[in-house]
Amino acid sequence: MDDGSNDNEKSILRNRDHLFTFLTALIKRNGGQLIITEKEIMEVQKNDMVSVKYDPKQKRIIFEVEGVDLTSSYNAPDPNTRQDN
Repeated sequence: MDDGSNDNEKSILRNRDHLFTFLTALIKRNGGQLIITEKEIMEVQKNDMVSVKYDPKQKRIIFEVEGVDLTSSYNAPDPNTRQDN
């Protein structure tokens, strides 16, 4: 499986058309609606990173969040580290 560590990963994540295609696929897979709460959005921090990997055997794209402890309890985010993209 490609580890996604090349420049192609960065270009995929920076391409608006690709991002909307991925988002549309997720929404369709979820029955046509995807709800994200304000709390979930506010939990995204500047150090959270999304990586993209491709599994050619199963022909699937894998998104992973790195740089965050997914098991930690919610703490109010530091407004100085918010990522406003």
